[in-house]
Amino acid sequence: MSATRAADQQTPRYKIRESTSYNGKWAVVDVRTGLPAIVDDVPLDCMTEGEAKDLVDLMNGSDLRTER
Repeated sequence: MSATRAADQQTPRYKIRESTSYNGKWAVVDVRTGLPAIVDDVPLDCMTEGEAKDLVDLMNGSDLRTER
């Protein structure tokens, strides 16, 4: 496995950031694109900070398991 691929597996794919569209709300962002993540055609934006953190934890755990 290349060093880049190994580093990609250790770096979380998703993070939270304040929404750029909704004041006081949060988004789950795909670090590869810099855009809100999309699940079933729904952008993960306009959430509370707690909701976004919970989704990031779930999605990063799932992403690590599927890429191994």
